[in-house]
Amino acid sequence: MKAHLHQRWHVAKLISLRGLRSGLRGAVLPFALTFAFLFAAVLIAGNVGQLGQEGLLAIPRPLTYPFFSVVYILSFYLALAGALAIVRDRDRGTMETLFYGPVDEVSYIFGRFFEHLLLFIAMLVLTIIFFLLASLITRFAITVQFWQACLLSVFLAAGVIAFGIFISSITKRTINAVVLFLVLMLLFMGIQITQQSLANIDLSNPSAGLALAVKVITFLGKVVSWVSPFSYLSGGLRAVDLASTGQYVLSLVKATVYALVLQGASIYFFQRRGVRK
Repeated sequence: MKAHLHQRWHVAKLISLRGLRSGLRGAVLPFALTFAFLFAAVLIAGNVGQLGQEGLLAIPRPLTYPFFSVVYILSFYLALAGALAIVRDRDRGTMETLFYGPVDEVSYIFGRFFEHLLLFIAMLVLTIIFFLLASLITRFAITVQFWQACLLSVFLAAGVIAFGIFISSITKRTINAVVLFLVLMLLFMGIQITQQSLANIDLSNPSAGLALAVKVITFLGKVVSWVSPFSYLSGGLRAVDLASTGQYVLSLVKATVYALVLQGASIYFFQRRGVRK
């Protein structure tokens, strides 16, 4: 049993390192990083302008929100990359070759998961360097909340990556994985935006139709809060913003459980679908 687990871990490590090297050499990664850093630079520049008008109290954590904007962008990139991870190997025929060796479903899924998580950690290091330079230029302090956000982002990214891999495990074609991923993202965002819009409507005396719509959207909003990986990102941001230790630890635990559940589901569906096209 111990030897079997050791072999699985060794195979998963080889798969993850092979994928990491490929990911670091990819053409999309520099574009995603550049876009994320430019977006963060615009937010930081806006905070500098706001500082001149309203003072430091108006922006108590001027680097934390730009940092989470980078995490959102990079997480979306990794979720999409995760959604393509399995189907791309299946389309290319490399998956069958891998499974002629000592590779099984568990080692393959976890290898793919750690590949993308290591890729996020590599991007996180570059992101921290970017924000340290931004701190030197703007004189904005790197707070404790910033470092808490850095640690939390790894756990939140794990959930996002697991979601992408789950999408890949239930589809058999690259185009199907991309379409399903984008449809789910639009659906999640649409439900959340609709829920926020309804919150601004006077519901003191709603019609029967509106009351039913509110109930349905509220229920769907609760489902999305559990299913969408980006709802965990939003919850983590709130925990850091409130400087609540309890909420922070809860965000770590929830993101970890979410990632493990999706990993288990990915293994199950991958076993059912097999390695052939």
